[in-house]
Amino acid sequence: MDLSIIIPVFNESTKICADIQSASSFLHEHQLHGEIIIADDGSTDGTCELAKDTPVDKQVKLHVLETAIHKGKGFALR
Repeated sequence: MDLSIIIPVFNESTKICADIQSASSFLHEHQLHGEIIIADDGSTDGTCELAKDTPVDKQVKLHVLETAIHKGKGFALR
């Protein structure tokens, strides 16, 4: 694994797919094997479902970490 990209989110359904695709493109363009970690902080707008359905490059692993209660960005990252 060359690089892990962590994206903290809370109700980001309008942009999560673009963010994931951008991160995936970055890894592909720089020929890096990596992972994208979506650290959700209790989203209620379908952010996690959209993230899970977003296609990424085959050399990229996508992980969606969900929490049920909104506790802030710091909590989501820990």
